[in-house]
Amino acid sequence: MNKEIFISHSSKDKDRVDEILKVIEDAGIKCWIAPRDVLGGMAYAEEIVDGIKACRIVLLVVSASIVKSEHILNEVELAINNSKIILPFKIDPIEYTDSYKYYLNRKHRIEALPDPQEYYGELVASLKHLLSKTEDNPDTEDDAELIAIRERNRKRLINSTKEKRLSFGLSIQTDSFADEFHFYKTIKRLDVIDTPNLKYSNYRWIEIENQSERPTRSIIHKECGDNKVRFSDMRFTARQYIDGQGELLDVDSQTAVQPNFEQIVKILFKKELMPGESTRVFYRLDWPGEPSAYCDELSTSISLTRYPKGVGRLTFGIFDTVPLYDFEIQEVSAGFEIKVAGATHKEIQIEDEPDLKPLHGKIKASGIVFDVSDAADNASYRILYKQRKENKPTEDDGF
Repeated sequence: MNKEIFISHSSKDKDRVDEILKVIEDAGIKCWIAPRDVLGGMAYAEEIVDGIKACRIVLLVVSASIVKSEHILNEVELAINNSKIILPFKIDPIEYTDSYKYYLNRKHRIEALPDPQEYYGELVASLKHLLSKTEDNPDTEDDAELIAIRERNRKRLINSTKEKRLSFGLSIQTDSFADEFHFYKTIKRLDVIDTPNLKYSNYRWIEIENQSERPTRSIIHKECGDNKVRFSDMRFTARQYIDGQGELLDVDSQTAVQPNFEQIVKILFKKELMPGESTRVFYRLDWPGEPSAYCDELSTSISLTRYPKGVGRLTFGIFDTVPLYDFEIQEVSAGFEIKVAGATHKEIQIEDEPDLKPLHGKIKASGIVFDVSDAADNASYRILYKQRKENKPTEDDGF
């Protein structure tokens, strides 16, 4: 057979796995993968068994599709029984089942999130290292070279993320999608993050005044994230308050290419907003998987894009199920000058925020709320913060 890597995967992930396969084989590494390498006329199960036995390494492509697959679990068990090296390559933000946790104990793994392509170099380097070893030790968790390869890629990604966030900071300049008709009298934005479960939700209350010379029928907003999402997965909903009642609004996506790092969203009013008139709108959205893009070494930045007609009063807050600290709110001027914004703040629990009452008792989170009473015209604001990591006790030295 003369193959080196057996690729264990779900057929539902064919397109993504074919891309991974091409990357590996372009690097000169020979792979066995079904159904391509199943010989005609042979029993499929027997071919799988022979493929695993003949290869040195089993590359397990971990996706949402394998969780309920008994066939993939059987392949992992067979690899374990034959003392094969297993390298999990995780391409979806999922939790391992107890069975997978049991079998993959003491296995070095690559958490290729949020963008698996960013980890292809690490994958190829890891496979080449494992193939160069004279002994096939299936317990790879403490392999110093694998750890070093991961560390080099992690540092590269951190540098890349810094560059992307700088570019994203510059992208807050006004563009063709900016709202050039409304003055934002008040904006209240609260971000609620559940880092362990990779969930991110944003809740926004705005009061706008039509400062144009014609009636307006909608507002358009650009929402941005560090990973690609589909509009259909954002669960975007909006309401307009008319005579004290919140009426559900139609919401349309203006983003042609899905999924995307940017989502242009159009919120349509129930009735025309005449020149000089004001109205209140609430909207909420999710950005699935967003916390997986955050790096430990970077202060996470939650940005609020500027509005050309300006903002009056801004309330801006963030909550997380992971404890947060070292908060700062910055103001980015139209000329991209950055300074600490003048703001009052309070650190609170989510139960202390009345506008998040529907979440009370459902999620335990804490954070901070900043209040900018005189938000500068055509400025953008962002909150910087860090996540408090659990401090593991060291060996008792008498102190």
